[in-house]
Parts: sequence; structure tokens; C-alpha cells
Amino acid sequence: MFNIRINDKIKHTIITVFLTVILGQFYFNPFYTEFRITLGVIALTFLLIYFNDISILKTSFIVGLSVFLFRGMVYYSMHGGTVNDIIANYLPALFYYYTFGIVLHNFNIRKKMIYPLNVFFILSFSDIVSNIVEISIRNELFILSFSKIISNIFITGVIRAVASLILYRTFYSLKDLALKEEKRIERENLFVLSSKIVCEKFYLEKSMQDIETAMETSYSVYMKVKNSKFGEENPNISKKLINLSHKIHEIKKDYRRILLGIGGIVPDLKVKNIMTVENIFNIIIESNLRYNKLIEKKINLIGSCNTNLKTKDYLSLTSIINNLINNSVDAINKKGKIILDIWENSNYLYIRIKDNGEGIKKEDIGLIFNPGFSTKYDKSTGKMSTGVGLSHVNNITKDVFNGKVSVESEYNRGAVFTISIPISSMIGG
Repeated sequence: MFNIRINDKIKHTIITVFLTVILGQFYFNPFYTEFRITLGVIALTFLLIYFNDISILKTSFIVGLSVFLFRGMVYYSMHGGTVNDIIANYLPALFYYYTFGIVLHNFNIRKKMIYPLNVFFILSFSDIVSNIVEISIRNELFILSFSKIISNIFITGVIRAVASLILYRTFYSLKDLALKEEKRIERENLFVLSSKIVCEKFYLEKSMQDIETAMETSYSVYMKVKNSKFGEENPNISKKLINLSHKIHEIKKDYRRILLGIGGIVPDLKVKNIMTVENIFNIIIESNLRYNKLIEKKINLIGSCNTNLKTKDYLSLTSIINNLINNSVDAINKKGKIILDIWENSNYLYIRIKDNGEGIKKEDIGLIFNPGFSTKYDKSTGKMSTGVGLSHVNNITKDVFNGKVSVESEYNRGAVFTISIPISSMIGG
């Protein structure tokens, strides 16, 4: 088989010709002759402007020739007739379209699109002149009163110019809306990703403190062993202890490099702008609704937000809520419901995530916030989950917001996680 690739210019020319010819079959005959007023001109006007890589002159000529041939074949297949009849009836259309292209080309219509009024006059003039050329070739200029013919041609030119402008403006307005929506979604996805990175940054910073403590302890033990009788008798033990301290120190340096790299991607939250809790709520709901469409589960995510509070630590707050929603999604087998409610009273901001998933066993409730604890596993690999999600939630809630997390659950009936954050840790609305 042949693999034929058509470049964009040819493709755009074919589209322009095809749509103009087809829409040219939607018409009326104002003078009860073969002279037509069609929708094809509106399509041609729009496409000649939109496809700025195609030649206006060449495309207009090809369109005119195609219209002549197509209408001739349709006429012949339905009525028969001679070649002279077909030429007399339909060849004038070729002159209309080519004249139309000449006028648009000479006025450089594509560069005038920022001036709607100028474009209106150019399109109207192009249509009027082209119609006069066609009707003159047909010898129909005086078939009715001259004033009536000119007035009909003038009105048609104005109407089609307005229609073409409306089509052009509507198309680009919808295109702008689509681009804005696409950028909004990209910003939201970046926001959610940033919150995840900040969550990992927080965990690494906490691990850095643990590593620092481990290194100090290891070195302290080394010094005690070295200066003891046991160390003198077992020099290899002292050597292993100092090697261990060195390795911990190397791990600490690697962690610091990672943290510096993450810090370059997501700067310290204290220098970031503030965000309302309501905006965070809307972003989380929309991003999770999009995510739910991609997974093999039917999850109904709903909620409400009744607060005017703001926060500088919006990425941390997003990370907390997303982790709990992800936990609920994992707890739901195939179909379920998740409710996210946010509200405030005089002292606290409350965030509640409720699901009807499998719930938590009574004996596990006291363990779920411990790092590494998990009852979840990957069914495809059989590997257990890392168990850091709820630990993250607990640590960030305490350390960043001075808040607390509580949980209520009944096994096989779902779970309710409630986060309470002091109003003093937020910014008033």
C-alpha cells in the first residue's frame, strides 16, 4: 500500500473547496434564473481568512472551477442537456468566485481582521462586485428593474458579510474560551502536583531531622565505645561505628541536595501568595472529578465549603485533603461516594472527608497514622503500600497548622476523617 502524506496547504485547500461546494447547494434564486445566493460564500470567506497558508487567488479559482463542474454534473445527471447549456448556466459562477478572491486579495483581507468595520465594508464590496460580474456575464442585469437587482445584490452582500463576521468572531471566541479552559486545567494540575511535591519536601525535612539525630547518636556511641575498655579490646567495632556515622552523614548530604532541588521547583511557602480555602476546595473537587473519570471506579464526589478563611500554606492544605480523598478512593472497591465538607466556627476550621468504602478495623484505628503502617497492597504486584499517606496528613496538620486529625470508622461501613485547624493558624476572610 502507498503511504501518501498530504501537506497542510493542500489539506486546507481541499477542505475549503469541499465545504464551499457542498454549502453552495443551499441557496435561493432571487431572480428565478440560475443565478444563486448561496451559503457557500460565507464558508469560503471564513476559510480563506482562517487558513492563512493558502493562496486566496488560487483557492478562489479552484473553488469556482469546482463549483462549475459539480453543479454541471448534478444538472446533467438530473436533467441531461448539452455542454453549452451547462456552460451557460454554471460557468458564470467561476467568475463570481474568482472575482471575489481578487478583491479580497487586493484588499489584503487577512491583515485587516483587527478592524471589524473595515472588514465588513471589504466583504460587502467583494460580494456585491462579484455578483454584478456574474449577473452581467449571464446577461441578466436588466432582466428586472435595474434598481431592484442592485438592491437585492446589495442586501445579499451586507447580510453575507455580517454572517461571515459573526462566524469568524464566534469561532475565535469559542477557541479562546477553549484555550483558557485548557490553561486553567493545566494550572490546576500544576497546583495539585506542587502540593504533592511540598508534601514530599515536608517529609524529607522531617527525615533530615531524624538523620541528624541518628548521626549524632551514632557518633556519640562511637566515642563512648572508643574510649572504653570494650573499644580497646574490639577496635573493629569502633571502626564499624565510625563508618556508620560517615554513611549516615553521606545520606544526610544526599537528602540536603534533594531538598535544595525541590526548593528550586517549589519555593518556601512563606513567600507565596495567599489563597482562599474556597478556591482550594474548588480546585480539589474539579481535579479529583477528572481523575475519577480515568480510573476503573464509579465514585461520586460531592461537597460543600462554607468559610471565608485564607492561608499562605495552601499547598500543604491541598496535600492534606488530597491524601485523605486518595485514601477514600483506595478504600472504595468499585462504586462509592465521597463527601468533602469544609466549615468554620469561632475557633476552628473543620475539614471532613466521609466515604462509604471498606472502613477501618477497630484494632487498626490506633495504628493508621504510624509511618509505614498499611493494609493496602498492589493487586498486580502483591506489594504492600508504603503507608506514608496518613502519616503525612497527621504530621503536616500538626506541624504546619497546629491542628489535629480524628477518625471514626466502622469496618465495611466507611470512614470519616475530620481535621480541625485553629483559626489562628489561618488568615481571616
